[in-house]
Amino acid sequence: MVIFYEAFPDGKIVATLSQQLSWSHFREILPLKLPLQREYYAEMCRVERWSVRTLRERIDSMLYERTALSRKPDKLMTHELAALRDTERISPDLLMRDPYILDFLGLQDTYLESDLEAAIVREMEAFLLELGVGFSFVARQKRIQLDGDDFYLDLLFYNRKLRRLVAIELKVGEFKAGYKGQGVDQQHASGQGSGVPRGGGDGLRRRSHSAAGAHRDRGRGFRSGRGL
Repeated sequence: MVIFYEAFPDGKIVATLSQQLSWSHFREILPLKLPLQREYYAEMCRVERWSVRTLRERIDSMLYERTALSRKPDKLMTHELAALRDTERISPDLLMRDPYILDFLGLQDTYLESDLEAAIVREMEAFLLELGVGFSFVARQKRIQLDGDDFYLDLLFYNRKLRRLVAIELKVGEFKAGYKGQGVDQQHASGQGSGVPRGGGDGLRRRSHSAAGAHRDRGRGFRSGRGL
């Protein structure tokens, strides 16, 4: 019990968490070394209603370390977690991950972007779980017309927690800074009735060109570009 109170000294937070988390949840969280790491998993358990098994899987996959939140200064991290606790609204920094672990796709060392896309669609349920809470699949190769030209999104999702569309453009190989420049400006896109809200995606591409939203990283997973 001493370890528990050292890990969670705030009685109000403990009172809230104890109503929705079991002692088995706390047993998984207590060995974690960083206070903000423990708070992250505890709050995400509460908000997303993770089972003990799901919590264990998230910890084993180093979910906290893969979030944008973990790269922020402690003061900003504390503020984001407090906002989550008070409003139960999940921010992009809490949700987005880098890298995404897609071993379940079963891809070999050499494959094409089309193979990656087909594998994701085939394993959509597992892919949605890896993306995180609130994602729904909208379309594959979504066509959007801008200024008379056709642009295509490899994969389009909607996230009900963020209340925005999330576009994923797939690119096989090492990420290059120039990939970001190949996207169409989202403010322009949102102004042309495309249906993609400002900031909701990471680039469109013409059928004959490519832009990157995710890329493979030495077989460990798929690292995210801007937006995903």
